[in-house]
Amino acid sequence: MRTLTIGGCICAIVALVFLPVVFVPAAATMGLVVLAKGKWANGVAVILLAAGCGYCALASWKPLDTFKEANPIKTMLITPDPQLPPGTKDWRLLSLEAHTVNVSDHDPVCEWKLVVRNESLQPEVFRGELQFEDARGTVVTEGHVESYKVPAGTVAIISGSLPLKNGVHVARVVPQLSIGG
Repeated sequence: MRTLTIGGCICAIVALVFLPVVFVPAAATMGLVVLAKGKWANGVAVILLAAGCGYCALASWKPLDTFKEANPIKTMLITPDPQLPPGTKDWRLLSLEAHTVNVSDHDPVCEWKLVVRNESLQPEVFRGELQFEDARGTVVTEGHVESYKVPAGTVAIISGSLPLKNGVHVARVVPQLSIGG
């Protein structure tokens, strides 16, 4: 029984650093055999050690709290608005996509991707603001967008992220356009 008790303890400790899915059941089985043979205290000790080491090993081996949880925000396809400020007629907004990402122990982050086309005859820098609104249409935060110099007639894909403080929930993102040289 002494050999099985020591073997079970070694298997449980090895499971902390190497193949916990294999060594924890082996240690628990050895503990059950020791328990069945009449060494109640040794068998229970090996089983509890196997359970504790298995929990610690599996919790650090595949952490369950780091998976991203994506919450979709209304995807918007926007055509140029006739009431845009002067000078923005050279840009066409092709799409704006956004979603929030929740990572445990941190504030959620709103990730966004903006696709615009420079329809002018010259290279331009796209500048604008993104307004992040809640379900009632109230602006909860704003973000600044600036692109590299986009050649005439080409598409620019601009992406970014914005941390959302105090549990703010974003329902939609509205662009405000401007241009620069």
